[in-house]
Amino acid sequence: MFSAGNVVRQITYNGDGEMLYVKTDSDPNTGITDVTDSNGMVTGYDTRDLELVTDQVEEHVSAPMELNSTHMNIDDLHDEINKYFVSLIERAKAHGYDGSLQLKINAYATSGSTSTDIDYIACCGYEEDVKSGNLTFSVDTAVRRHLENKEMQVPAIPHYK
Repeated sequence: MFSAGNVVRQITYNGDGEMLYVKTDSDPNTGITDVTDSNGMVTGYDTRDLELVTDQVEEHVSAPMELNSTHMNIDDLHDEINKYFVSLIERAKAHGYDGSLQLKINAYATSGSTSTDIDYIACCGYEEDVKSGNLTFSVDTAVRRHLENKEMQVPAIPHYK
């Protein structure tokens, strides 16, 4: 016997019966269960021809999202940025780079606009800037390019008199 709100499936030979929603409790006297199909049609089925899929189905009620406030003051924010920059410099050293490294974050916005474009830039020494949407990626790419350029340099030919 099924209760109103159950989801059932019609038992078929190959197991591809349609999912049905139980409209009212099964009638124990007649053995009939009133179900609603995907088109909203109410039909009576023999209870023995149905199998239970899930119990009561509750409708999900959406609620407005609350902002995730971190309550971070400006000093803590600067400390976190400094720690991140130090970790990126250590990452570059771990990959074999021991020169100077410039890290930049540029934010572009126009008055009256609701969007801001942010670029993350890394530069090894005086080489070309690497700009992307991810500072870690920019640092890794800049270091990799620097090391590749260093390996590809032609050794200087000594000048003898």
